Amino acid sequence: MLSSPPRVEATQRALTARTRERLAAISHVRSWNDGDVLLLAGSVARWIIGLEEGRLRVARIRPNGVEELRKGVRPGGTLGLVSVVAQRPFPFSVTAAGPCRTRLYAAEQVIALMRADGEVALDLARSLAFWAAELEDASLEHRNESLYERVHAVLQRLHAQGAGRAVDDGFLLRVSQYDLACMVGSSRPYVNLQLRRMEEGGLVRLGYRSITLLETGAAQSRTAPA
Repeated sequence: MLSSPPRVEATQRALTARTRERLAAISHVRSWNDGDVLLLAGSVARWIIGLEEGRLRVARIRPNGVEELRKGVRPGGTLGLVSVVAQRPFPFSVTAAGPCRTRLYAAEQVIALMRADGEVALDLARSLAFWAAELEDASLEHRNESLYERVHAVLQRLHAQGAGRAVDDGFLLRVSQYDLACMVGSSRPYVNLQLRRMEEGGLVRLGYRSITLLETGAAQSRTAPA
């Protein structure tokens, strides 16, 4: 099972040339063979892993026994920064997918460098902030997709229940976006975003305290359960 983002690799976009030099001074290069284990799921990372050549496989076994495979790390990607800084278990196992070469940054040396050098600490904190923002964006994208489906399902149910009246091009529902947000357990701005997507797709027309389910959307609701 190949999983989509959020990614587990921490971005290096925020690191200055000086920080890269300071980190390089405490690093060492190591080569790996196919199948070698660099990090076990559930353990706190002993080092930050920077991939220089080859590819890394990042995966874990879910409670139901299904393997969840994250996208492979490519050269230039790093792993383990969050685990090292926060001293939290890394959620995935990392293995070499064929021969590869990495640059390793020992956890205790990274922490010591951050304590001694504020600029390095700030750069690494900025890198973590980029990673957190990517995680939040991916989570929001997933949540919005399911919210779209929930909003559309509620509109279909209201139509099936006759909560409105027929108009020339569909069915006019007397419901405010605030009320609709309460029905789906979300906020009005997020619901409005989904309604705008539906309007652009020709499913609805938005009005004052009303939503017209256009003929295409109304036709879908005729087969929907009440």
